[in-house]
Amino acid sequence: MSKLLRERILLVIIIAIAFLFRFNNLNWDANYHLHPDERFLTMVGGAVKIPNSIEEYLDPKVSPLNPANAGFQFFVYGVLPITINKIIAVELYNDTYNTLTLQGRALSAILDILTLFLVYQIVKLLEDKYSLPRNLKYWAAFFYGIAVLPIQLAHFFTTDTFLSFFMIASLYCAIRYYLLGRFRWLICCGILFGMAVACKISAFYMLPLQLYFLLLRPIYNMSKDRLIRLKRLIVSIGANMATFLLSFYLSVRLTDPYLFETGNIFDLQLNKLFIANIKSLKAFELPDIWYPPAVQWFHLPPLFALRNMVFFGLGIPLAVLVVLGITKIVISTFSKQPIKSAIERLFFHPLIITLGWSVVFFIYQSTRRFPSMRYFIFLYPILAIMAACGWSWLIQALQSYLYKKKIVFIYFPVILTVLLVILVWPLAFSSIYSQPHSRVQASQWIYQHVPPGSVILTEHWDDGLPLPSAQLEEKSYQFQSLPVFDPDTEAKWQIMSKFFIEGNYYILSSNRGWGSIPIVPERYPLMSRFYADLFADKTDYKKAVEFTSYPSITLFDGLKFFPRSGITLRVTIPDDWAEEAFTVYDHPQVFIFKKT
Repeated sequence: MSKLLRERILLVIIIAIAFLFRFNNLNWDANYHLHPDERFLTMVGGAVKIPNSIEEYLDPKVSPLNPANAGFQFFVYGVLPITINKIIAVELYNDTYNTLTLQGRALSAILDILTLFLVYQIVKLLEDKYSLPRNLKYWAAFFYGIAVLPIQLAHFFTTDTFLSFFMIASLYCAIRYYLLGRFRWLICCGILFGMAVACKISAFYMLPLQLYFLLLRPIYNMSKDRLIRLKRLIVSIGANMATFLLSFYLSVRLTDPYLFETGNIFDLQLNKLFIANIKSLKAFELPDIWYPPAVQWFHLPPLFALRNMVFFGLGIPLAVLVVLGITKIVISTFSKQPIKSAIERLFFHPLIITLGWSVVFFIYQSTRRFPSMRYFIFLYPILAIMAACGWSWLIQALQSYLYKKKIVFIYFPVILTVLLVILVWPLAFSSIYSQPHSRVQASQWIYQHVPPGSVILTEHWDDGLPLPSAQLEEKSYQFQSLPVFDPDTEAKWQIMSKFFIEGNYYILSSNRGWGSIPIVPERYPLMSRFYADLFADKTDYKKAVEFTSYPSITLFDGLKFFPRSGITLRVTIPDDWAEEAFTVYDHPQVFIFKKT
């Protein structure tokens, strides 16, 4: 077997592993559409239509593909993900509410697998010039393939994986242009970056990194050829910027023409409605705004974003490898290096430059009002490369140590054990897609145990239970929605008290309320006290049943193989202290209380 064939087989195996993780039960919510952002994009996708001509498509005033013309005046995403999903759905006759979601999830998973391939390609691009280990690209691809947050976001039809793919693709082209200097890569960089912006405006966070590489190419050439004059350098930089900006602009104009006010390609005026929507969205970040989803972001604990990335987005073992990789890169840059060589690596080495940008962006986003995990998604390909560097350093140190101790024979068992430990977290997390959604389980329990005609109390700003079913009309339940996120006024509690008297069951279908409201007792003194009493069993409502779907993995099932042994080794990871968005969509904790 040739070396090339072995390498391709290894890459195919890695892609297959990533495929299994990402396509594991894409219909995880049984067509109940339990992700609100995904639900919104599906509604928009179902409402828009394919234009009849390119002229109609480019005109935001008349295009039926513009969400604003389909009844969605508030739309702060890019339209490219919806456009791609809509065109494919129409061509495949999948243009229905359920199939748009499932197809969108499949596209999300495919794009994330393509991002894995880009990780492989980026490392492969650097390995010869910077003497990287030959197996580094495979480990980088593998570690991205098993990272938890990309696996989770690949199960959602949202803009996140679309955004991440086009941003990393644009970064790859920028690095390739920096190293090889071929003009087509500069154009591709601008086109792909424009498509990233057409997915979500936050793609602009990567613009400084892109421009750095594009500006660095002529500067790097100058350092190699001292005959180049300053005038020629300025012309070269100007040509780079003009080419990048032109290709970027044309790309945005074609992939999301509704970011602009008119269909005239020479009119650069941005869409006034889109700008107003962005300003409205930014207003939710103000501390005096009473907006339910923003409550969770008050009084965040120190290192909130880092904690969530380490424990949930990556998993502790993979996070340790990332730290080792970053440490290795820093040490190799400054240790035992002449100052000139260290400075050159610091400002000219693509990995170090990208790592520096990642650190700056992480610090910036971590200190923002809403440091949600998904806002860091395009860092994960870079973190996977860092993890691969850490792994390479680790196995080299292990080999050296075992060789000195003359116990090299335990090398492979140790490596295999470490890999199994790393795999525990993604395997445990994927288990949530191998069982019914906790809200679906809770709904089945309600239909079986809650008598017809019962008054069920649910909470405003959360999905009420039971989920719709043919049994719902037979049971004829009565529902009351508690205004838990309203200001704690006397009028609110008069309504709440009335509902509590009338109710028979009180259902918390997630931690949206009880997980965030007690964080701000100064705003919600009565609600905070009520939740404390509720979970302390001090109210008339007593817990009847609880449904969880914690990440878990069975390492050894003794009851199955040795029924009389009574030994079962199972690892369960309670993650109800994670960021709300990590659990509330695909595996929320559900409580059902019964009035006694």
